[in-house]
Amino acid sequence: MLRSWVLCADCDLWATKVAGPPALIHALLNDGEIEAVRLPWAH
Repeated sequence: MLRSWVLCADCDLWATKVAGPPALIHALLNDGEIEAVRLPWAH
């Protein structure tokens, strides 16, 4: 199983960008305490 992800954070960004396996993205999007949106160009 491949376990990798990417996190991009900067004080000038309005948000933190996360890229990773579908299970991670699904968990973030469905977490009740995290505000998350899927970027329109992400599949």
